[in-house]
Amino acid sequence: MSQKHFIVCSHGFGVAKDDRGLFPDAVASIADAEIIMFNYGIVDEHQKTVIVTPFSHQVKTLEGVLSETRGKHPDAIIDLVCHSQGCITAALLAPKNIRRTIMLSPPYRLDVQKTIDRFKQNPQTLIDMNGVSHLVRADGTTTIVPKEFWEEARDKHPVELYNIFSEITDLFIVNANQDNVLGAEDSTGLSRKIKNANMDGDHGFKGDARMGLKLFIQNILKK
Repeated sequence: MSQKHFIVCSHGFGVAKDDRGLFPDAVASIADAEIIMFNYGIVDEHQKTVIVTPFSHQVKTLEGVLSETRGKHPDAIIDLVCHSQGCITAALLAPKNIRRTIMLSPPYRLDVQKTIDRFKQNPQTLIDMNGVSHLVRADGTTTIVPKEFWEEARDKHPVELYNIFSEITDLFIVNANQDNVLGAEDSTGLSRKIKNANMDGDHGFKGDARMGLKLFIQNILKK
């Protein structure tokens, strides 16, 4: 019997488990691999809302998914593909026995004010740092953010987390050259153990960029 291969996908901020189609498009075609997607938050497709959970809750969710997978298949190969905020969640957990990890458009710093300012451009957005914020997106969906998320985000240092994680997994980072969410970020301080690459594309590698990303991921994660 051939060795089982799982690819666990860690999605970004305020989206559902498929990360707006990124994971099915770029990951799901890898031969003989089973793709595991799951939600960190509470998704209501009818209301077009996503309730974001704090990082501590996200870490426990990811830990549970990985523990269940490893428990059922103790000898399986497990890889991680993470996007945006999902890269931070994975690095916070820093799970052991992950063969390879690919981080797509990872933030190198968590700037809460920058995130708030971006969403405030929509006049329907409501910000309440002491309660619950409602961030209205361009596609008409609303991301609901409790104060606990912002509070936990302020003390996170992504570069340090990525470096620590790179000590126990083969870590690849793909930066988007035309990132329309994070912009040009400074990756100074990244460990030399991390394979750091740049590809044309926006934050979600949509359109023509998706095929190039798909081939990159296939090459890295094939058995």
